[in-house]
Formats: sequence, C-alpha cells, structure tokens
Amino acid sequence: ESVAIGSHWELTDHHNNKVNEGSYGDKYKLVFFGFASCPDICPTTLQKIAKTIEMLDNQGGAIQPLFISTDPATDTPEVLARYVAQYSPQLVGLTGTQEQVDSTLESFHAYAEKIDDGEGGYFMNHSSVVYFMSPDNKLISVFDSTDSPVDMAKEIRHALPQG
Repeated sequence: ESVAIGSHWELTDHHNNKVNEGSYGDKYKLVFFGFASCPDICPTTLQKIAKTIEMLDNQGGAIQPLFISTDPATDTPEVLARYVAQYSPQLVGLTGTQEQVDSTLESFHAYAEKIDDGEGGYFMNHSSVVYFMSPDNKLISVFDSTDSPVDMAKEIRHALPQG
C-alpha cells in the first residue's frame, strides 16, 4: 500500500495568502524544502529548479515550483518574497506556523532539524530532494542532488500530457 506523499498540507504563501495542496489547480508541482538563510543546498537547488523550468520553454507554465520553509520562525512571507524573487518569477515561497510546517514535512516524509552552530546561531539540516507532484497531488518522482536540470526537464516533459 503506497503512502500518499504530500497529499495534505496548509501553509501561507509569500503574498500572505492561505494555500493548500489544492491551491494550484491543474499544475504539476516541484516541491522543495529549505530555508532562506541556507548557505548552499537551497540556492543551488532553487537555481536548478529555475533552470529546469526555463528548459521546458512553453511547457514550463504547467509547473508550479514551491519552496517550503523549514524555518518558519525566521522565514516570514516578507522574507520569502524577497528570497524567491532571486530565482524565478514562478517560484512561490511557503511558510506557516511551526505546527503547519511540521505537519507538511510529515506529509512529504521530509526531514528538518534545527542544529545549534555553537556560536549563538543555528542552521537547519533538511531533506534536499525535489518532489515532482501531479496536479492531483500524486508523487511522480523525486529528484536528488545528482539530477541535473537536463535530467529533470527530460523526466518532467515525459510526464506532461503530450499535445
């Protein structure tokens, strides 16, 4: 019996709208968890997602990329609005209460843990995969750090309705 990944969640987008898994209608979704002050994994992955969407040309509009913060205490909608704008105009940043974020992480079987850096600050350890979801919120595939934008675009194109 397959576990439904990402089948139910509720968060706030970077425009301060309440959204959930049904908010993006007929779009396929690329979902990535991270946080705005992430030093390397997040920028690299978000650049990769942006590049992938560019490579899809006119099919790129069928994709809704979502960046879900694992650090809601710091990543307010305002912070996320500035952050996602650096990568792609299509990218939506999502945050919420700690409970909403935890429940969303759970829904995706994703991992995030706050780690003290020993200097009064902290960083977030988190899953670095990108979930590729169908419009009806079924998991199509999971991309990891070894997948290039070319690989991702190829697989996404294959999944999109041909027409």
